[in-house]
Amino acid sequence: MSLSRSDINNTNNLFLLWEQELIIRNDLRQGARSVQEVKIETADDLDLLYRALYFSGNTDFFTLLINNLSNTTALNWLANAPDRLVEEFWLFLPWYMQHHAISPDNLQFLIRLYKSELKPEYQIIINHLNLSQVQYLISRTANPELRQLLKKHETLLINKRQQAYYGLADKSRLPYPTIYGDKSDIIVQTLDLLAASEKIHFSDPYGSERFTQQLLVAESLFQCGLIDDSIAYLKRIYREYEQENRLVALLDEQRIVKNMSQQLRRLLPLHSLLTRQVQPKQHVLYLYEQHFPRLLPDEASLLYLDLYLKLLDYLSRDDSVFPYDVQLICQQLEQKRPGDKELFSVMANSFSTGEENLLPITLAISNRLTSMPHEAFILSEFLRILLIKGYLVQDIEIFNQVLNTYAALWHWVPSSLFINPAIAEQIGWANSSLRQYFEKVLDLLHYYHDETFFHELKNRADLFRKKDESARREILFGKLTGVIT
Repeated sequence: MSLSRSDINNTNNLFLLWEQELIIRNDLRQGARSVQEVKIETADDLDLLYRALYFSGNTDFFTLLINNLSNTTALNWLANAPDRLVEEFWLFLPWYMQHHAISPDNLQFLIRLYKSELKPEYQIIINHLNLSQVQYLISRTANPELRQLLKKHETLLINKRQQAYYGLADKSRLPYPTIYGDKSDIIVQTLDLLAASEKIHFSDPYGSERFTQQLLVAESLFQCGLIDDSIAYLKRIYREYEQENRLVALLDEQRIVKNMSQQLRRLLPLHSLLTRQVQPKQHVLYLYEQHFPRLLPDEASLLYLDLYLKLLDYLSRDDSVFPYDVQLICQQLEQKRPGDKELFSVMANSFSTGEENLLPITLAISNRLTSMPHEAFILSEFLRILLIKGYLVQDIEIFNQVLNTYAALWHWVPSSLFINPAIAEQIGWANSSLRQYFEKVLDLLHYYHDETFFHELKNRADLFRKKDESARREILFGKLTGVIT
């Protein structure tokens, strides 16, 4: 786009040119918000916008200028602008940074415009930079004075971060591996995402950009193993989206709704299992009806919950006849997910299947461990119950895979759903390290069944810091998050 004087009129009639420019200035003021999206091409463009917007008493001109400072033309124009405008710009910039998210690469103009006499103004500006912005600028400036200012603020931010994150941001901490990565790293990432999702960082607090950012927070909470927190956060997002959203574009809305639905289809079934619902499927449907009425549950995910109840009922009975209703659910699952036809066919006929044909089940467990954890758990239970009922020879390899799945889920969400005495009855065939780990977890769960845990946490906190006490730290996480009572 070009807004230069020559584009207004090629006439030599000065009065006519002024008249036409006044019309354009008025149009620019009326559409000031859309003008902020203008990409500057020439200094004449900026001259016209300066005359149209700067003297109207609003700050739209400065916003437009900031959005174009990656452009050399705009940068040179500002460097040669009137002193009064430059002074007002440096006063406006900290306010703008406080209320708008600016990517680090769009702040490089700070490096190019720095002068020693601007040090007081820069000190105020730098105080509004976040850690990623500061570190980006440090890596790109060769000016020792500016670098010193940035390094000082970086140190302050890191110290504040350590205090706010309870030491989790300290890279020297003990590792906490889970199926989604190191738990401490994910918690730090979640806190960063939460901070970035605050309304103050968005020009439209109920626009698609912020809703998308909030969905990243919900996903990160899930990966932390904070299942209830993730659901609570999605409830808030959904409520705000329904009540406040007015101008989200159709494509953005489809993307937001799809993301929310995908998160709920794995969150709510897992929640129903962790909270030991008597009727887990009905509980999930109730949550949808009460809190997410416009979203539809995934029928196949719910059928897995029906399958789980049938497996538990089969396990509690003395007879070993493979139940017909389990086969029926497998057939229903095959209809809902035709892409998994081989998996459900093997499951439906597993009462007469040899172990060499169980590969589709073991592969599905591995593939669903992170994408649909509740399905990976129920498939593992399916194999465990087949082993108990004698349909499978107690094969060490299969048994270890099942127990490793339980252990992986426990590392992520330390719930007795995944490690408990009933499961422990089958650990005799496990490899020695896995067996010892299960035994240690069960011993600690028994030891910490009452107030002993909090007494020991208060008086012997050093126990939880030992390198070989990962099981103790997992129980700590479970106690603090409520999945272990």
